[in-house]
Amino acid sequence: MGIGKDNSFNSNSVEYETPIEIYKPLESEFKIELDVAASEKNAKCVNYFTKEIDAFTVEWDKNFWMNPPWSRDLKKWVQRAYEQSIKHGVTGVLLLPVRTNTQWWHKFIIDTKQEVRFLKGEIKFNGMKRGLWLPVAIVVIRYY
Repeated sequence: MGIGKDNSFNSNSVEYETPIEIYKPLESEFKIELDVAASEKNAKCVNYFTKEIDAFTVEWDKNFWMNPPWSRDLKKWVQRAYEQSIKHGVTGVLLLPVRTNTQWWHKFIIDTKQEVRFLKGEIKFNGMKRGLWLPVAIVVIRYY
């Protein structure tokens, strides 16, 4: 989870548990049924994929939630979300660090005209005393 001894963020981990107050309104709004990047402890849906169920080898055929590891693999996760949304005609709701300086942000979010909701302030992930200083957004990927 990226927690140091003082319960603050450190750079050793790239996995942050979604705050329920961010997720719950989105679950209702988008009728989310699948969490594609979860653990048994932090899954937001009855249907979910863990590290043991490789999300890149199974179909994402329901409206899905994605808070992926915030690593160098973000491009791979966002590309998969975009492709699965198109393939299955479902909506993907993603919690992402804002990376407007990257090619993947433009290719899969801006150029395809996806909805971006920038979150205000520092996001306090579950179990953290302080918020994360990085800019964060909800990206809604829909097949039109």
